[in-house]
Amino acid sequence: MIRISFGNSAQFTAALKARRERFEIEMSRALDISMLELQKRIQQKLSGEVLKQRTGKLIASVNKNPVVVAGNKISAMVTSSAGPAYYGRIQELGSPSSYPIYPKNKLALAFFPSGSAGGGFGRTALTKLRFAAGSKRGSLRPQQYGNFSAAGGIVVKSVVHPPIQARPFMSTSLEELRGQIISRLREAAIKAVS
Repeated sequence: MIRISFGNSAQFTAALKARRERFEIEMSRALDISMLELQKRIQQKLSGEVLKQRTGKLIASVNKNPVVVAGNKISAMVTSSAGPAYYGRIQELGSPSSYPIYPKNKLALAFFPSGSAGGGFGRTALTKLRFAAGSKRGSLRPQQYGNFSAAGGIVVKSVVHPPIQARPFMSTSLEELRGQIISRLREAAIKAVS
């Protein structure tokens, strides 16, 4: 958050009263440009600088909200991590403690840990363990647990995920642009009242 206030000098207050509408227009324009630049910077960080882009959901969730003028406040913001991109909040802030993961639609979790034969060679090992068709396509047959295990697979009721390290992309972008935003707003204020 960046908060700027202007002193209560009699000269500035008089100039502001005389040019209030112009002041609001200039400040809104400066804020709008600044938020567009902030949005662009955040999206750059989500294009590989901080996080690798996989589905595009998180980068698409980065939005510049319209500038709002309410009373003596002019505000603007860039938001992210809404809807299906909820995980962006976890990436930004991290997770301070470990948490359990349970199966959602099945009785157990089946996976290849990284470094195992099945995990390292991916689809080849998995293809042999899948149904070809039917309502249970993609499910592991009980009689194939041995094959799955031999390929390096693990079947468990739950796992405990370790804490997630923060990978901030929004707060760091704002800090990088803070000086530029403040300068632009000061210039807009001077232009509006002079």
